[in-house]
Amino acid sequence: MPRVFIIDDPAPNAFATGRKPDTAAVCATTGLLDIMSDTELEGVFAHEMGHVKNYDIRVSMVAFCYGCGSGPVGRRDVTNGYLWFRRPPKQHEGQAGQLMFLIGIIAAILAR
Repeated sequence: MPRVFIIDDPAPNAFATGRKPDTAAVCATTGLLDIMSDTELEGVFAHEMGHVKNYDIRVSMVAFCYGCGSGPVGRRDVTNGYLWFRRPPKQHEGQAGQLMFLIGIIAAILAR
């Protein structure tokens, strides 16, 4: 059972946090408690418990970190690949530039 918290805030909101069910917490604001009936609150808390049960917070954190990391990698690889194509053919050594360009394009697309 996750810990339950109430935040003194007039804005109606609820959220779940924690990387695993053992350390999870579910929180609601006083604004939400004021405007909803008990049945509606049960639905909101059931929804938040679903996030805890399905490890949604962990998945979101991994996706966020991947997005933050792949964006700069994609830009770097696209830039390096572009510069590789601009050099005269006699200066090309292997196909590393083409590979980096391709990896950069893929990373940039996945970061969106």
